[in-house]
Amino acid sequence: MNLLFVAYNVIYWVPMILPFTGIMEYHTGFIVFFIIIIIRAIANLYRNNFLTLEQAVLFPLRIP
Repeated sequence: MNLLFVAYNVIYWVPMILPFTGIMEYHTGFIVFFIIIIIRAIANLYRNNFLTLEQAVLFPLRIP
């Protein structure tokens, strides 16, 4: 389960780091980061509004 949290956070940070290193263009990084933020927001809304406390603790896309 910890590997999932690490991968989840690495995927979050990659679009912010790569444009500064020149590997990814700025507008591509912005678009990818925006998509990731939308996915995280939807997962957070789902977790907070539709799951019980026990289910929310076990939800794999929660922010630790």
